[in-house]
Parts: sequence; C-alpha cells; structure tokens
Amino acid sequence: MNSLHQRSADSWALGGALTIDTVWSKQRQQDIVFGPGTGADLSAAVPISLSNALFSRGINRIGINSGGKLSVPQTTSLVLAPAGSLKLQAGEIEWQGRLLAPAGDVGLKTVVGQDPTRNLSGQIHLAATAGIDAAVAGSTTPSTAATCKPCRR
Repeated sequence: MNSLHQRSADSWALGGALTIDTVWSKQRQQDIVFGPGTGADLSAAVPISLSNALFSRGINRIGINSGGKLSVPQTTSLVLAPAGSLKLQAGEIEWQGRLLAPAGDVGLKTVVGQDPTRNLSGQIHLAATAGIDAAVAGSTTPSTAATCKPCRR
C-alpha cells in the first residue's frame, strides 16, 4: 500500500504494471510518445506522452497496444527493474532511444489497419544510435530476449 500514513515517497511499493490499450475503440488511434510529446502526428488524436519517471517509481511491467505510432525519442532512456517486461504493439514504431531491461522481456510488434483513418507503415524503425539491452547482468553473450517484428535499421 502507498497511503499517506504507511510509506514515504522514496519507499513506495515496487513491481507495478501499466497497461494501455486504445485499439478496442476502432476509432482514431492516439500516438504514444515516451518522453516529451514530440514526433507524434498531431493531425490524429492528441498523443499520450509517458514520462521516464514512471520507471523510476516502480512500474516494471508495461504493455501498450495502439493502432497509432509509438515513438521513443533519442533523448529518452528507459530503465526497467530486473526481470521487468516491456511489450509494445502499434501501427508503426519509431525507436531512437535506449532501453535497459536487465534479464527482462522486451517485445516490439506492429499491426497495420487498426486505425482506418491513417496509413501507417507497419514497420519498426530502429535508429543507428538506438539501444535495447535485455541481457542478464554480467553475461558476455548477446541477449535474445529482445524481439522485433518486422525491424528495419
């Protein structure tokens, strides 16, 4: 519990989950942006902007399903708790930032046609400077936990 008389803000319970699903409406789909609300298509619905502070306050399981575009700007660095999970599905994903998910589970997936008012590519764009690290701490083998379908660098 995180009530007024039980814990201070620096000792809040950890391990929370955040799930966002905008596809069920079959209407105009909101873009999702991690960090400042830039890179979103403002001609669609107003984008949902998620702060990096969510991760530093105990959310370690995130699932997002949107028919819009999902963006992780270059200035964004997401750090999940050990064994955390990040599952993202959108009409298009633009990944320029960095993700650290020690021993975590990371999945990026696109599905086209969820928003009939927009023509999204269904591609996952990984910038040359982008980074997704889901390796076990101290491991010398590359991580296989991060999946990306379909990816284009």
